[in-house]
Amino acid sequence: MSDKTHPVDEILDGHLWQMRLQNNRQVVEINKGHDFYQKVYLANMNNSIAIQGLDMLLWSLAITEQNCTIPEYMKQFREFRFEVSRTLRELVESL
Repeated sequence: MSDKTHPVDEILDGHLWQMRLQNNRQVVEINKGHDFYQKVYLANMNNSIAIQGLDMLLWSLAITEQNCTIPEYMKQFREFRFEVSRTLRELVESL
């Protein structure tokens, strides 16, 4: 796990990730209660390359959303995060 990602017990609306400011720096919080975290992220904890890749992917998604300043797009990014989180939950059901 990188210093830019931090697992948290819960994220509002069941999202897998969200950007937060902690100690004056941006970090991506990862929802430990999300099925993707439980079934994929944790299952790869001993694979540093896989975790680094997942962290980079989540960071990229979060920072792209964070850097958006157009109000209509900001709403679409929030909806995108919700839909991705929902879809990932469904996809990992069979794991």
